[in-house]
Amino acid sequence: MPPTKTVDVYIEEKAIRQPFNYIGKGFIDRYFGVANPEQIQKKAIIKAKQKGADAIYIYDFHVSNTETAITSISTGDSARRGIINVGNASSYQSESPGFIIYFIKYK
Repeated sequence: MPPTKTVDVYIEEKAIRQPFNYIGKGFIDRYFGVANPEQIQKKAIIKAKQKGADAIYIYDFHVSNTETAITSISTGDSARRGIINVGNASSYQSESPGFIIYFIKYK
């Protein structure tokens, strides 16, 4: 497809009022080092123009993660009567933001 000069930006799919087809999709999460929504939008518009898209639909989401760490240490006691187990467990909650960029061509 030939490049486009202007790209419409949507953050809700129901806001797209004219018929369209999806012509591509991209995924960005915090591990790519781009978490700023304005920066994501600018880069998506540049890519959309190169690919000939008329619009982009940016879908953002958050994934909750619970991670657990367990540490266990076994050692003999000083009187050699048995094994002593020492351990601890910890968990924490985190959120990972993510974005799906849909590239759109109007019909």
